[in-house]
Amino acid sequence: KDFIPRADLILFITSFDRPLSESERQFLSFIRDAWGKRLIFVLNKIDLSEPQELKQVIDYLQTSCGELMNFTPHIFPLSAERAFEAKQASDQEVPDEFAAFERFLVETLAGPEQLTLKLTAPLDSAARLLHNADERLTARRALLEEDEARLTELRAHFAAQEAELREGYQRYLAEVDNLLLKMEKRGVQFLEDNIRVGKLRLLRDRDAFKEEFSRQVIRDSEREVEARLTDAVDWLLRHVLQLWNWTLARFDRARHAGSGLPSHGDALYNRAEVFEKVRREADRRIAAYDLNEEARRILENARSAAALFLGAEGIAAGIGTVAAVVIATTAADVTGGFIAAGALALFGFLFLPRQKRKAIREFKDRVDGLRKELELALRAQLEREIEEAMRRVYDLIAPFAGYVEKEKATLEATAEAITEVTARVDTLRREVRNSFGDVQLAG
Repeated sequence: KDFIPRADLILFITSFDRPLSESERQFLSFIRDAWGKRLIFVLNKIDLSEPQELKQVIDYLQTSCGELMNFTPHIFPLSAERAFEAKQASDQEVPDEFAAFERFLVETLAGPEQLTLKLTAPLDSAARLLHNADERLTARRALLEEDEARLTELRAHFAAQEAELREGYQRYLAEVDNLLLKMEKRGVQFLEDNIRVGKLRLLRDRDAFKEEFSRQVIRDSEREVEARLTDAVDWLLRHVLQLWNWTLARFDRARHAGSGLPSHGDALYNRAEVFEKVRREADRRIAAYDLNEEARRILENARSAAALFLGAEGIAAGIGTVAAVVIATTAADVTGGFIAAGALALFGFLFLPRQKRKAIREFKDRVDGLRKELELALRAQLEREIEEAMRRVYDLIAPFAGYVEKEKATLEATAEAITEVTARVDTLRREVRNSFGDVQLAG
């Protein structure tokens, strides 16, 4: 096996009594797969055969070699023992079949065709190596196509999930906005019912007015807004966790794919290593994923974002200041300075309606501002969380994406190199054939 790469011609000897044993077949396979060297057959021990048997064995060798090597070999049937005996005896002629074999060797290895054989043998080996390289390239291209399709599927799924995340949280913001609209409706009704002469005692008592306003209007608005926000965060986090689990399942199934790739390269190993790296990282993230802690973090960030718009106390302050503004607006002039009943009547007919309209207008403006500010703050925070979550998802498959791009560049460069070297081999073969003729070894 060590000498085969340096051989110009391979003389393969088998015997009539055991033509093409299993070990001989294995050696021929090595020659075929590794080098494709020029090959001729010697069928020895024909002195043990009958003519009909000899023909059957030669036919068998030709058929088997055609199946194994994909060409019909030149076969020299002879008896080395009879030839040796003839050479030892001075009065005997060497058998014709052995003489023909000797002439072939002399003409091929020492005659005019010697240089052609010497030059074309390495070109044949090069052609075989190029053929094997092209087969490996084809197998790797097939795997690359699978991986590119897998990467496209991953990215398309991620994009669809990101769109779903960005669309999905809208309903929670709509629910928050609906809560504030209901609060606004209750507030308008409260002002309609209580800014009147019959409610002067309540209007004069700011603390009582504030308490009643909070009881009838504010109610549990803060808690309900917080609950809707918590629902939005939980929905977001569970969706991201499902996306990680989906990614893990895809790489779990794919990591054993590609077993048909020739094993004598690093491509399959590198691919499996990348798959395993992605799978391990996804598994680690899922195991370390604390929904409660993540929810707490996002809610704190949402409150902090809202506080930038609503004041240091965040949502609670934003809702609470609505009551304070209304109280200041409606009760500012109701200070108990009315003495005469006529003045009180004038106050009830002229002043209170104007104050009611003003209070309702300012209350609605305040709630509308609160709705916009809260929606802006929560939307911005949830968008940041989605962006960060998707960044981590894409980072998860970054090794695989990098592998695909690197493999694509490698295969393109390899294909170019094979094409270039094949053209050079073909050119050299034509030059050798035109300069020194050709050698025909097949029978």
